[in-house]
Amino acid sequence: MQSFFEWLSELDKSTQLVLFIFVAIGMVVIPYLSLIKRYILFFIKPQPLKIEYFVLESSPHVFIGKDSEGVDLYAEIAGDGIFIDGSSATLIWGVTGARNIDIEPVGKSLKGNSATVIINASNLCYSLTATGFNGKKISSTLTIQNSDLITDEEQ
Repeated sequence: MQSFFEWLSELDKSTQLVLFIFVAIGMVVIPYLSLIKRYILFFIKPQPLKIEYFVLESSPHVFIGKDSEGVDLYAEIAGDGIFIDGSSATLIWGVTGARNIDIEPVGKSLKGNSATVIINASNLCYSLTATGFNGKKISSTLTIQNSDLITDEEQ
């Protein structure tokens, strides 16, 4: 087995120079990595963990079936904030400074700022939990009121 110096002597001069430069830079930079990190964190402060908004928007049209020719039929909902059991709605949120966003019962580690959900009369509560980069958690909960829900009995 050849030694490091034998291996080094077999390299061409330009490769030796590049290797020397990388080692020299490493010897200068490595002792100062913690200072460099502190400097970056001092000037580039992370955003504070905050839930700006968490809302549920009802779908303006609801699928009600098919006509005799197989064409999908939709009904228009009379007003915003009215939810029909079994229809879709959109959860929309705005969160800053979060590493991770979980919404129960939708899912964990959500990306983006919205999710389509199916309204279910047995579960009218949605809970958003945002986790910051430091591990701190904050939550917000929204609940569909029974007066805003139309079920099969009412249709």
